[in-house]
Amino acid sequence: MDIREKLKSGFVFCDGGTGTALQAQGLGAGEQPERWNILYPDRITALHLGYFRAGADVVVTNTFGANGLSFPESGAESLEAVVTAAVRCAKAAAEQAAREMPEREFYVALDLGPTGRLLEPVGDLPFEEAVELFAQVVRFGTAAGADLVSIETMGDSLEVRAAVTAVRENCSLPVFVTTAYNAAGRLLSGSTPEVMAALLQAMGVTAFGLNCGLGPKEMLPLVRRLYAASHLPVIANPNAGLPIVENGVTRFPVGPEEFAQEMRAVMAAGARVIGGCCGTGYAHIAELHQAAAEAAPVPIGGCRQPVAASRSAAVPLTAETVIGAVTCADADDAFDEAMDAMDDGAEIICVSVPAGADEGQRLDALAGELQTMITAPLMLRAGDVSALEAAVRHYNGVALVSLTEWTETAVRALCALAARYGAVAAVPEAWLPAAEAAAAETGLDAWNVYPLGALA
Repeated sequence: MDIREKLKSGFVFCDGGTGTALQAQGLGAGEQPERWNILYPDRITALHLGYFRAGADVVVTNTFGANGLSFPESGAESLEAVVTAAVRCAKAAAEQAAREMPEREFYVALDLGPTGRLLEPVGDLPFEEAVELFAQVVRFGTAAGADLVSIETMGDSLEVRAAVTAVRENCSLPVFVTTAYNAAGRLLSGSTPEVMAALLQAMGVTAFGLNCGLGPKEMLPLVRRLYAASHLPVIANPNAGLPIVENGVTRFPVGPEEFAQEMRAVMAAGARVIGGCCGTGYAHIAELHQAAAEAAPVPIGGCRQPVAASRSAAVPLTAETVIGAVTCADADDAFDEAMDAMDDGAEIICVSVPAGADEGQRLDALAGELQTMITAPLMLRAGDVSALEAAVRHYNGVALVSLTEWTETAVRALCALAARYGAVAAVPEAWLPAAEAAAAETGLDAWNVYPLGALA
């Protein structure tokens, strides 16, 4: 059964912590855990098998830190060798589990963790380089036989966009995405659960949610917020409580029974995919599996309102949403105009540049600068769809996309662009029927076609 079908029928169980489990087996400080796929494959296979036996349906490969920045292109411990060995270990565990428990199905998720670098403009890693770093792992993992991709422990919404883009452009596997929030409900990039719900649903992932950083109690209000903003299955993989450092040693205070008890409320809040992260082991997953057997999953959420989002703010789109226009192409002047428009009540800022051969390059540059200066989401508008592509591909959030000239061909191309990069197609009322038909053809969610009124 495809994991997407399994999600419709009930809870899906993930594994627990990998890093903390390997540390308990002797992984040294500063040692790359991914090297164990080659050095100690039997240990990695046994780790996965232990989680399957405890009740997990899905295990993630030991590739959290595997990318082209941390492993060489060739050699016995090349990136390809490490990723291939990781999938092989997990698949061996799944095959053994299937022999022992033929009534169940088991899935191997290719694990993608953060690159360890901040993306431009905050850091020095270009967006397209980040996409290629993730794409390499996806290509190797897909070739090795992974069943789905798990993007996890992300703290930067733009890096999430890069990772999801890499997956969508290099395979057709289901995609799980989990991000790591602080206690205030923000990612490192400042994104809220509502922002991430808008972004990930627009980009067409299979399920999304939270992992790491928080225990079940601390994660509960964030699960509620995600569920309220979601029409996809919500994931909750918390730590075994908040970490405590004693005598230089980090421990996690929530034991298996307490973990399962606290996860009852998380399940009741709408989590459909459940498991653990740091500090959780076989006993935590076994107790969670038993607790879930006594609970009925909450129906998957039904929120289908179009939302525009910057990296830090989500704006539901209604007939009353106010869109202000920026008419100059200089970033500083555009900032001043945007602030004036926001002072006058604009919730979204429309950005365009004068038409010309380099319209797309200039729009990409202006949007990139402006979104670091203001909190309001952007609407990107150009003379043709090709001039929009770079800006919407790199946009850190969910942009509205629109045109200055309209034909049926242009409407179809706009909807295809919005579907490809997770945007909302904004079209005049007269073109709504054409846009709704185009949405069905291009895979754009129907509610992500927004009737565009006059700009403020």
